[in-house]
Amino acid sequence: MFCKCDLKYAMKSVTVEECGQDKYCFKIDKCHQRCMKISGVWNKDIDYSRLPIYYSAFEDRQQQHLLVHVYEQLVNITLKTRNMDVCKNITVDLYDTDFTEKTRQLYRDLMGFMVADKARYFQIAIEKSSLQTIITNKQTRSEKVAYMELNSENEFHFFEYDSVVTFMDRRDYLGSLYHINGVSGVVAIETQPVGYGIAVNNSILQCYADTPEIAIGLIRKLSDKMSDQIPITMFIRDCNGWICKELLNKARQVNRIHRFHSRILPTRIKWENVFLMNIGTHLF
Repeated sequence: MFCKCDLKYAMKSVTVEECGQDKYCFKIDKCHQRCMKISGVWNKDIDYSRLPIYYSAFEDRQQQHLLVHVYEQLVNITLKTRNMDVCKNITVDLYDTDFTEKTRQLYRDLMGFMVADKARYFQIAIEKSSLQTIITNKQTRSEKVAYMELNSENEFHFFEYDSVVTFMDRRDYLGSLYHINGVSGVVAIETQPVGYGIAVNNSILQCYADTPEIAIGLIRKLSDKMSDQIPITMFIRDCNGWICKELLNKARQVNRIHRFHSRILPTRIKWENVFLMNIGTHLF
């Protein structure tokens, strides 16, 4: 998920500079953070279409939208700019409330997020009782599937199944999730890992499984220990053949999310195994 800027800068063009003596600068990790200050504000962007092609394509633009400056700093810190447009695919998720024609132009034309994701994504908040009613109506028990809580002895099952779904090694990412205070996890085993889910407090962070039935079982195990007083939150990818429609219909709050990519649609993922997503922290 991307940051927001103050509304007074939403329609402005600005220049920024690094603030070396500001009191906030002494508190940041300069390897991973940047502290900038706005040095100038204009009501309109520079119209680069009137300039020679070289300037519109390659000029180092000092005056531009505030979020474009933030995005460029983020890229410089994390990815660097060498061959970025060729080698890297960057994804941005925008809430429906933030999605205006101006926002679309900003991300598409100025930041380069040209590829709209065809899938529909939602963040929902649903009462525990409503969630468990949906699960009870859909759940089918299988004696062959065992559900185990996350601990140091079985965490390798999480790593193993995650690599099957994502085609990558995310041990560092998962390890950082596991060590957050309040995080719980459940893995489904049928002679080998067939799914897992992770939650923190009353939020289900992610749920991957071989089948919808296993995913429902994982959600049941995670939600059993959650509070009845606070709605349960999660991110879902709209689909057929699961409980997406029931969740959306019974949700207390629904936020639509629009997803855009800088180059291509991500394909090296078993999307059919992804039921709940950790949007805001990772791609899925």
